Amino acid sequence: MNPVVRQEDGSLLLSLPHAEGLVLCSMPQRIEALLSSEGFNHRVVERLFPIAYEDSSREAEYRKLLGDDLRRSKRESMETFKRTLEDLEISQEGIQILIAEEAVGQWLAFLNDLRLYLGIELDITENDWSASIDPDEPLEEEFALLHLLTWLQQCILDAIGYDQDRFASELQEDDPDDGGES
Repeated sequence: MNPVVRQEDGSLLLSLPHAEGLVLCSMPQRIEALLSSEGFNHRVVERLFPIAYEDSSREAEYRKLLGDDLRRSKRESMETFKRTLEDLEISQEGIQILIAEEAVGQWLAFLNDLRLYLGIELDITENDWSASIDPDEPLEEEFALLHLLTWLQQCILDAIGYDQDRFASELQEDDPDDGGES
């Protein structure tokens, strides 16, 4: 059963067990510390702020023009996530979080940033990282968190009606190098 239910007004109601809900509440601190630090890990920067141009002078100009905007958009997603969590409801059954329709995109962006950050922490370099999980590994909790965030992101996408197969086929149709029409 999907823990995310779309409401009539377009908002999403997220219902989670206590442990998972409380784990979400601690997530903004990780990114907040990362974004406020000037000397954080270069690999994390590359994942959160990918290189736009191979030419170093064009990339430097791009960073000069948009670098602050890129960081600001990451902070805005984090702040939206935090504000939404301020209104969570705790009951015996678990935690309920209402995500306003206009906040869904920023929630998805923040979850994705968290996943990228964890991927760097866990030194995941391939798309198929599920085989890397070893229950005896000291970072087992981090892998479990990565799975939780991935699952939650997919549940939100399912709730808003995102069809990955349709999207992929539309991209393929638009790709002139793939023989499709543009």
